[in-house]
Amino acid sequence: MLAACFPQWASSGALFDLNFEGVPGADFLRGGYSNSGQPFVCPDASNPDCNIGSVPDPDTTTFLHERVGGYWHLIIGDPSEGFVQETYTPIKNTWLSNSGGHQPIFFRFDGNLEQWSGNGWDPLEFNNKTFGPDNVSFSGNGTGDPTKVIMRQVLGAGSLATTSDRVREWNCDAGQFCQEFLKSDFDYKPVITQQFDSDNTNSFFEINMSAIDYNTMSTTGTIINTLVITDPDMPDSDRVNPFGANLITPDSSAFDMAVDSDRSNANAGRYTYTAGIGWYDDGDGDGFYAFDPGQYDYEDIGINTDQMEMEWSVFFDPGQNSYGGNEIKCAVENLDPCNFPATSY
Repeated sequence: MLAACFPQWASSGALFDLNFEGVPGADFLRGGYSNSGQPFVCPDASNPDCNIGSVPDPDTTTFLHERVGGYWHLIIGDPSEGFVQETYTPIKNTWLSNSGGHQPIFFRFDGNLEQWSGNGWDPLEFNNKTFGPDNVSFSGNGTGDPTKVIMRQVLGAGSLATTSDRVREWNCDAGQFCQEFLKSDFDYKPVITQQFDSDNTNSFFEINMSAIDYNTMSTTGTIINTLVITDPDMPDSDRVNPFGANLITPDSSAFDMAVDSDRSNANAGRYTYTAGIGWYDDGDGDGFYAFDPGQYDYEDIGINTDQMEMEWSVFFDPGQNSYGGNEIKCAVENLDPCNFPATSY
């Protein structure tokens, strides 16, 4: 049964705990100075770090932001709400992002919310595709260096196992579809797991690339792809095996990619990443920096690797998020900071 088919990372040798919890002893550093010295958890109207300017953020999504040694630790969402994401990224620059997107203005009392927001103004590029005269990607999605992040993301209703593992197993609730993205090491690729378990259907899909670094294209990840249908009305297979009784043939109520399909063309994990320069002064005197993103190269040369051409808005579900960025918040809520005049960069 698939219920016994556990992901290979259940007892992970992860560098950090990835159980969607704050770290004891962590602090928060802002602009080179410690404020209260404590991490902050939002929403919290009494905490200015949770506000937009001087007003509470109308988006009530839970998030925690803290500093753990030389890393930013960020948790967005809540496992009980069907979405949660946890990341660790090295602190390279106290304020500016090391991925692309709209350049923000900090340490200024003038300007408006768009300029302060950076790529948070329109992160899914509903209305803006590029920013500045150098036409950098407005959101910056997909431009970060994957070797500079540790990440775990879970979709779907479920709960964490009550164990002491650094990465506790995620148990998907019955009747739910769950997806997990786990990248527990900076230099190695992720594990992607999907599962669905209902009264009469049980499916499990996993691509494990966690033993493959970002310089290797020749190695294929481990793939598990199974489907079991336990509907009593499902007819048995009436196929006749012309090659003898010892040859395994698919049954109409079950599928296992390991024995029921030709895996010769599987190429999961066969890609590499080459880091770009990142932000740099192109010397044109316009006051804007240019951004050089890294490059993904795939064994399948037909795959589009241009992050600038992705349609990020298709990932937005208005039933789960009423806003999708500060630009929409301004249009819907008419927040005071939205009306401040812009300033030059």
